[in-house]
Amino acid sequence: MLRTATLNCSARCQPNQMYVPPKDQSTCCGVCRNISCLHQHENGTTGLYKPGKSWVSNCMKFDCAETLSGPTLISYSFSCPPFNETECMKIGGTVVNIVSCDGKCPSASIYNYNINTYARFCKCCRETGLQRRSVQLYCSSNATWVSYSIQEPTDCSCQWS
Repeated sequence: MLRTATLNCSARCQPNQMYVPPKDQSTCCGVCRNISCLHQHENGTTGLYKPGKSWVSNCMKFDCAETLSGPTLISYSFSCPPFNETECMKIGGTVVNIVSCDGKCPSASIYNYNINTYARFCKCCRETGLQRRSVQLYCSSNATWVSYSIQEPTDCSCQWS
């Protein structure tokens, strides 16, 4: 008795892949092989990259590497280097000055005979008013501008901590 079955092979591959038909009659369907690396960016767009291409985004390094199974996307996280104002200014960067509260406020540590220990009285310099400020940051890794919002003090005063 001879049994037959029909198998529907899909030849639809991802944008970074190519359909490779079966090499011999014993294999029913072909396979999708990577011909480039596919990367989904934070803004929702998709990028195709050739083997050997590398890029950095949000303290992540991406490499499109050639492997036995074809181009494969490899990602590494890394620590961003500390900010270097001199280097930033050399390449045309601008330092953004952010307002802060700083000052001397009264404090004391006074012996209290009733409780047989020291009582501490401390006031700290703190913000009493805040305003939202938006600054434009340039990401050199992907040549984009990002709007970054911070809150900075409008007034400062000595307050009990």
